[in-house]
Amino acid sequence: MSATRSAEVGNDLVALVGADLELTSLSQVLADLPIGDGARAYVLAPSGAIVAAPPEALELLQETVDAEGRVLTADDLGLTTPADDLGAGETRYDVQGDRIFLTRAFEADEDLDWILEIEADEGDLSPGLDRLTATVVAITLFSLVIAIGALLLALRVWRPLRAMRDRAATDQLTGLANRHELLRRGSALVEKAAARGDRVLAVAFDLDNFKLLNDTYGHEAGDHALETVALALRENVRAGDLAARTGGDEFVAVLVLRRNDEPFDVVARMRDHIEHALNTRVFGGEEVGVTAGYATTVSEDGLDGLMGRADDALVAGKREGKGRVYGA
Repeated sequence: MSATRSAEVGNDLVALVGADLELTSLSQVLADLPIGDGARAYVLAPSGAIVAAPPEALELLQETVDAEGRVLTADDLGLTTPADDLGAGETRYDVQGDRIFLTRAFEADEDLDWILEIEADEGDLSPGLDRLTATVVAITLFSLVIAIGALLLALRVWRPLRAMRDRAATDQLTGLANRHELLRRGSALVEKAAARGDRVLAVAFDLDNFKLLNDTYGHEAGDHALETVALALRENVRAGDLAARTGGDEFVAVLVLRRNDEPFDVVARMRDHIEHALNTRVFGGEEVGVTAGYATTVSEDGLDGLMGRADDALVAGKREGKGRVYGA
């Protein structure tokens, strides 16, 4: 997405400045707002066009652009269309059934005509309270978040805090999520997908002959191989999915499947891509292979059960032969 700003003297245009904004970065900022697991935040243009959306809506956003040549609007997502008379810094809220909608325009000194909209289930925000109390509490929480700068403040002030959190949640060599973060984010991903009726795919990857690479070419080659695997994994997961290094040469991916996705085909493409990257980008990586085990959610499956079945498929499969894909 691109944003532009012009500078004029009188009626004469003297400068035009443009900036490209990364939608996935804006999406992650929205996902990080402390508004509760059941809430979603969006940034809208005055026309109602979606400027930024949470990770779970990015795919629909892109599909609409590709298929229809237009961006999603507030109406498409069942959001409140911004009112023409919403003034700078003004906040409004609406209650529709069990859903709470809060709309706030950016402050005048922020020089942006964007609008932040948050929607949430009343029960998710304040379980056990009656409608009136829940509404008051929710609006108070929303107002505290938005009144201190909302999106812009998150970018300015939260950066060092987020860097600290990311360091604690990230594998330092590869930049992927570590085991602790896998359990935290992966559990939430599985629960949210189950609530929507979506299937989740968990994949465990293991590198074949990795020790031989380390022993023959040294730890630098081994580290480069692990970094290459991480990059290949990132190239194969979407926003909202999860890739992690769980230790040594062991990696995990947790993905929400599309309706027509075949799990074996998805895993096979990922395995082939990772192995090709190792063979072509790593010195001495020609002898390194990749074995994968996978499982998909069934019934009330949680992350532990899902990952356990994927690991079992990987271990059992490696006894039969390396460099293949094995399903639970």
